[in-house]
Amino acid sequence: MKTMTEGLRALAGAWLSRALVLGTRSPARGALLGAGITALVQSSSATTVAAIGFVGAGVLSFPQALGIVFGANLGTTFTGWIVATLGFKVDLGTAAHAIALVGALLLLFGAGRTAAIGRTLAGFALLFLGLDALKDALSGMQDLIAPERMPPDTWGGRALLALIGCGVTMITQSSSAGVATALAALYAGSLTLTQAAALVIGMDVGTSFTAVLALLGGSLAMRRTGLSNFLFNLLSALPGYAFLPLFIVGVGKLPGVQQPELALVSFHSLYNLFGVLVAVPLARPFARMIEFLVRERARPSGRLDASVARDPGVAIPSCAAALQRLLRRTAREAALLLLHPPESEERARARTALLRRDLELLRADLGTVSTSSDNADLHRRHLALLHATDHLDRFLDRLEELPTASALLDEDARAWARSLAVVARDTERGEPEERLPEARKIHEKFVKTTHSTRNNTMRRSAEGLVPPAAALGALDELRRIEHLSLHLWRALLYLVAANTVEPSD
Repeated sequence: MKTMTEGLRALAGAWLSRALVLGTRSPARGALLGAGITALVQSSSATTVAAIGFVGAGVLSFPQALGIVFGANLGTTFTGWIVATLGFKVDLGTAAHAIALVGALLLLFGAGRTAAIGRTLAGFALLFLGLDALKDALSGMQDLIAPERMPPDTWGGRALLALIGCGVTMITQSSSAGVATALAALYAGSLTLTQAAALVIGMDVGTSFTAVLALLGGSLAMRRTGLSNFLFNLLSALPGYAFLPLFIVGVGKLPGVQQPELALVSFHSLYNLFGVLVAVPLARPFARMIEFLVRERARPSGRLDASVARDPGVAIPSCAAALQRLLRRTAREAALLLLHPPESEERARARTALLRRDLELLRADLGTVSTSSDNADLHRRHLALLHATDHLDRFLDRLEELPTASALLDEDARAWARSLAVVARDTERGEPEERLPEARKIHEKFVKTTHSTRNNTMRRSAEGLVPPAAALGALDELRRIEHLSLHLWRALLYLVAANTVEPSD
């Protein structure tokens, strides 16, 4: 399961991130998308980690992320259908060995998408080779593992089986692997359908204990999402457990699922579907309850969670969203400083101190993310973010150096400074791609008029209208304003590049 999941996630690439951001305008759509993506990449944790990262970055709201978490639990049941339909009805035999060989060769000698395809094929083959080994082993252990030796089909017996299933998943950290094991035991006659169903209920609860560990640390978004995941699994499991006999009877009457293996995966999907249908309409009040239970202890630092930083496909758009918010705040401050210059550089630095601190945090986050040339698009976007933060850093440098000589500039230069303030204010309000042409235009016009403005300032100094020291101060400020226009334009340019996802080859 681990090998196949890694390959599928690598193949999904940045598409997973784009789909989560674009398709989660409501909890219902988020649930559908979470189920679909989890079925595709075969990992509810991958989908959940992505959702956590985007909540922390402010890209998704908490209720939207809840929809994804709800859907991910339904999507993870798809693995059981693969195992039940192929693992017990189709004899892969030597074909699985051949598929594993092809996958291993592609993984060893390929790169990029080819290696990801190889890893996926190898994992797929290993899954069924392992399933065959389980079936053979269990068939020889009927005297040791048999339904009558397992906890009985009573309330207490089913509760004990659910606890066993929970423990198995806590150890293996994969409910899909646990369900495959339960299916193999059911096929071998080591479990009855009801016993296997009780195990599966416990496995669903156990898989959320990874998220529970997030309650001990991590960001506010991670702690809230972790608690949400656990409570949703628990609340879904309770009616599944309470009405387990009725569920089993009802599932057995469905056409085409008379085989115990298909009945088990049908039960697994149906009770998770029931939980999603109940939870999605209540997503917003559920989110308010979680926000009440897990309160913000202090101002969030905005740092990436370690699990998010390890996934560049999530970390890069998260950092891009954080940079966009920081650029808007910087532009707001720049507009104020350009229209009302501070009395001293010390006051200017005091005004930009919080912006400088958050920029350093963002740079530290980018330093924890690692992208390789194997994924050219993520690597390009990572570099664009580094360039954008560098230009924003130099933009802040120029803001902090604004002196009190603005009154010595001629009317043209003051007009351009006011125009730059307007562009900065527009940057705060609009999207980067909308403001980019305007920022470039103001910089190019400012460069064209700089030469004449300098000549005019020096002429006034030569005529004795402006002291030489004051003229030099005015020229320094003119150069700083020109640099401000340059760095604002370039920061926007690279931010747009970081937000642009190019299709994979």
